[in-house]
Amino acid sequence: MRTTLAGLKDLLVSVPDGETGWRYYFTAGLSQKIAGQSPALGGVWRSYDEQFNPLPAPKVNEAAKQAILNTIALHPDLDFGYAAEAIASYQTFLKLKQEGLIAKNVRFQVSLPGIGSFTMFILPEYQSAMEKLAFRALRKDVIRIAQELPGTDIAMQFDIAADFIMMEAQKDTTYLDTLRADFHPRSEDLKKLYSNQYIELINQVDPAATVGLHICPGNISNRAVLEPKDMSVSVELANTIMSRIARSLDWVHFGILPSWKNESHYAPLKGMQPGPAVYLGLVYPNDREGAEQRISCAHEHMEDFGIAPSCGLGRTSIEDAGSVLAIISEISRGASEGKVPLKVGEGLLALLYQGR
Repeated sequence: MRTTLAGLKDLLVSVPDGETGWRYYFTAGLSQKIAGQSPALGGVWRSYDEQFNPLPAPKVNEAAKQAILNTIALHPDLDFGYAAEAIASYQTFLKLKQEGLIAKNVRFQVSLPGIGSFTMFILPEYQSAMEKLAFRALRKDVIRIAQELPGTDIAMQFDIAADFIMMEAQKDTTYLDTLRADFHPRSEDLKKLYSNQYIELINQVDPAATVGLHICPGNISNRAVLEPKDMSVSVELANTIMSRIARSLDWVHFGILPSWKNESHYAPLKGMQPGPAVYLGLVYPNDREGAEQRISCAHEHMEDFGIAPSCGLGRTSIEDAGSVLAIISEISRGASEGKVPLKVGEGLLALLYQGR
């Protein structure tokens, strides 16, 4: 929190607490935590090599498979623990506010993963059953946060990564030739499945809290898991969710590839439904020139937007994170003075720092 505040204090509208403790590497730590808590579910997990590449799934006979499915069906609810982490980190947030490091109007950002980013660690034949357990666990965390933390201080973000990758690969199967096996989609309609999950979760958020989406093509070893051809699937997903929730959506953050230096990649932004603030995650370490090129391309299709890193900075080196924060600060402040070609609408200059 202090690092973020040092670089962007007067630009922030919310501050996250990062990938601390068991939340390391997005949901990898969560899967290991749940595996340790639930030995009865030992047969559901994928295996990985030392380089974190998924190993081929073992062959299981039908009787053994059915036994595992029965175990899942009878298993008690899982305890993810995101609410407990948010409640603890909120105390740190309050302390920094009391010290004057955080402005009164800045909120504490709670970032929660999508269900698909957990069940990607599950063998395909058990994913659907495990998603029911996982969804109940995440819904319980959202409700507890709404009950125990003041909504006026909270900004809740749902991080859509593996879910989005699977939706891209389901729409365009040519990705499957090079896509890691743990991101391969199932046969069911994943856009319908995952959008319904997010709609239900968002509807449980305290009405006084702000809420947004982070949609990105994943991040393993600081590289995208999949390289979408453009923003069509991500914009379509955001529109689907915001059209059916029982409240307004306050922001959408889209992860942008560093190679997207052609305006055609951003053309789907023209179809973005009005309402939420849009943040484009187009800032990469030591690449201010590239960021400005991507900004210029995006402006062909959307006039007002904010800027951010492409994904969370939890697995970025201190030096690279510092570079990203510096570039964001320089471009944003320059925009407010009319020095760079970045137009920002009222309220959008306040950067929403995406740091899961």
